Amino acid sequence: MNAPERFEMFMIPEGARKIDIIKDSKMANCLQFNIQREDHTIANILRYRLLNHPHVLFVAYRVPHPLEYYVELKVQT
Repeated sequence: MNAPERFEMFMIPEGARKIDIIKDSKMANCLQFNIQREDHTIANILRYRLLNHPHVLFVAYRVPHPLEYYVELKVQT
């Protein structure tokens, strides 16, 4: 089977960062957070909590592929 080992969905590789922050050039006041080794659970909680903040205009997340264990969270203020 082509699936990676089960422990890879929890263990961050040596030298990798938990969260990478990328400035989005297509939207004003927008950042993208790539959160390693997380899934829909934490992303949906963050989205819900951020949308309750009065300065946040837009929040969305996506999981690019089920076998890649990271979430892309985009926030615009």
